[in-house]
Amino acid sequence: MGARFLMVVVIAGLNAGVGLAQDGYIGSIFGRGKKSPPRSEQPVANLDGHLQVPPEFLLTPKNGPFHIFVASYVGDRGSDYAVRLAADLRKLGFEAYVHNYREREPFYRPNAQELESMRKKWEGKTPRFPQLKTPLQDNWVVVVGNFAGIENDRAFDSAMSKLKRLNRESFSQPVAVELRWGNEANRKKADELVGLRGTANPLRPREEKVDLKMLKMLKEMNQDEPFSIYQLRAPCTLCVCNFTAGVGIAKDEKKGFFGGGNKQSLGMAKAADNARIVCKLLRDMGEEAYVFHSDTASVVCVNGYAGREDPKWVKDFDKYAKMKLANGMIELKPSLMPTPKDPTPYLMNAN
Repeated sequence: MGARFLMVVVIAGLNAGVGLAQDGYIGSIFGRGKKSPPRSEQPVANLDGHLQVPPEFLLTPKNGPFHIFVASYVGDRGSDYAVRLAADLRKLGFEAYVHNYREREPFYRPNAQELESMRKKWEGKTPRFPQLKTPLQDNWVVVVGNFAGIENDRAFDSAMSKLKRLNRESFSQPVAVELRWGNEANRKKADELVGLRGTANPLRPREEKVDLKMLKMLKEMNQDEPFSIYQLRAPCTLCVCNFTAGVGIAKDEKKGFFGGGNKQSLGMAKAADNARIVCKLLRDMGEEAYVFHSDTASVVCVNGYAGREDPKWVKDFDKYAKMKLANGMIELKPSLMPTPKDPTPYLMNAN
């Protein structure tokens, strides 16, 4: 009896060893397959009635450089819709994440203490600040996948194909109602999910490609300007005039880089001269004005600021918005912009 039991154990062990060896061989040839996303618990509600966002649902910089955008929701219940959709997608085997994206307020708005300090400084008058007609709202975005790329990426193409095969019955009823589906207006099939597209991870820094040819051109266009914007060291400035080819008040002249014989070069030369005229007018009035030439326009800028949080630019915005030059012929249109930087250091490092 003992010998028979021992023989059974030995045979079972041999079979297990053969099975493991076969698994290893098959895995080495065909691969192990992609690990499915972890199953998440059903989202629960907070005390305020909104659904809690499970930590594993939140998008992070580690979740890959590229994803597939599925849907976005704006408003008070946006997070609830996003969480429900992500939960449904995870049940279907997709790596789904949510991200709360809110546009940045374009205008600086001081707090109550800062306003009180301004009133004392400006003889009891309350300064005016630009206001948005529609207040900014939270935008909850749902994305799928961790992809190395969008073009020529098998994992991306496979996930996109699977998403396109989904229909209304693939989702729970509250989720399906809020999704965008095909109709006669968008010329898509009635049961086809609309809006799917590749997107980059917004939490990862974008790699900026430096165009050396463009930098060399900008250097040549701006190097002989006596009041070049490159002299300004502040991070931001106010653009008050923008001249493009064919629009302006100056006579046709040929100067330096802008002295080409074609129509585009002549148009750029006129735009450059327009900017110089306005800059000279502002300088004669005691304003700190600068000129910058790009490949599409010549602009006039005034003053420097630490950033959007700098309260000085809001005061100057109102000042220049009311200002007109040349007996009302030139109306200034101020807008805050990053100060263009001298490309010389980049060109030197590239060489």
